[in-house]
Amino acid sequence: MPKVPDMAECKPGIAAFCEYNVLIAPEDVETKTAGGIILPDAIGEQKQLAAQRGRLVMVGYQAGAEIWPKAGAARPEVGDMIFYAKYAGTMITGADGREYRAVKDKDVIAIIEKGAEHG
Repeated sequence: MPKVPDMAECKPGIAAFCEYNVLIAPEDVETKTAGGIILPDAIGEQKQLAAQRGRLVMVGYQAGAEIWPKAGAARPEVGDMIFYAKYAGTMITGADGREYRAVKDKDVIAIIEKGAEHG
């Protein structure tokens, strides 16, 4: 079952994120099918690129300043589970060996409600 990493598992080794960028720990990708068949690396890479759920790990100092609501509605915060645009951003390998995705703030689509995270 795919799982979005907890914040305690995310140690990218990055001190700060710049401008309108955010760093996401994508949902882990299955390497085996339910029947135990091991998927080829190319399939795993393709699924990793297509993953659309993740944990918001870092937020650049200007991220959301122009597009996220300033008051009343929810703003994405570090630690939130989010949906983001498919195929957005650049993959970065963190100091912890985990693959992270750096995307623009506009690629954050929605915040997943706590308790509705299913996975």
